[in-house]
Amino acid sequence: RMMGLMAAVTRALLVSALCTASASAFTARPHARCFSGCLQRRCHIVASANQEPKPELTTAKVAELLEVSFVRACMDVSSGYVDTLKLFIVASKAGYEIGATIPALSLALSMCETQTAGRPLMEEEVDLRALWIALVYLTLEAVGHPTSHAAEVGVTVPGDQRVKFEPFVRGVVSRKQRGFTLQSLKLEELLSGGDGGVGDAPDAAERTPLETAVLSQSMRLIFLTLTVLDEELPPPSAREPPKPYIGPDGAGGDR
Repeated sequence: RMMGLMAAVTRALLVSALCTASASAFTARPHARCFSGCLQRRCHIVASANQEPKPELTTAKVAELLEVSFVRACMDVSSGYVDTLKLFIVASKAGYEIGATIPALSLALSMCETQTAGRPLMEEEVDLRALWIALVYLTLEAVGHPTSHAAEVGVTVPGDQRVKFEPFVRGVVSRKQRGFTLQSLKLEELLSGGDGGVGDAPDAAERTPLETAVLSQSMRLIFLTLTVLDEELPPPSAREPPKPYIGPDGAGGDR
């Protein structure tokens, strides 16, 4: 299974190297230079809870947010900067929450007129973007995140991606819930087949540097998705105090 994962992601990570090598070409575009302000204005639709009236978030709008954030996230991840990747995660999560299926998002992205890279994305770039969206969806599904769709939209993740990445996603989720930080997460431990890990993984010596890099990148994206969820929780001081336990007979007391 993990050998299949290796083959599936090898092509996908090529785009990260491409985005890194092409960073100067992307940022030389006027609309890429004003990326931050543009993206913040668009993500305000998702992030602002006090906006009146609240605009309707559609699959097409989510696709636009994903298009705007993807190229810059690719470049920034290579330098260790994750804020734009978190914006991509927030946009993907918004799609999940409104019930946008993976096929519907893919169609909307293919029809999006915005070209943040200044050109149509190459096939490898489209594949990587699809993988990132799938990883966010699998992570949200793993933690039972709500969606407005009648059926869980997580099930619309393509079957091959689910088979190859779902155990990996659940391994990261398990470790995050047990108190691991991004710094303490170790890829080799995650792939070793232990509790919450992924078995049958090739040894580090059998993987190419590209394969190791894409797994590390995927691990980071999954962990950051969980971090985004944590950051949306109100601070402890703002949460309601625990209510006293009321037993079946109406009597109070300790649980």
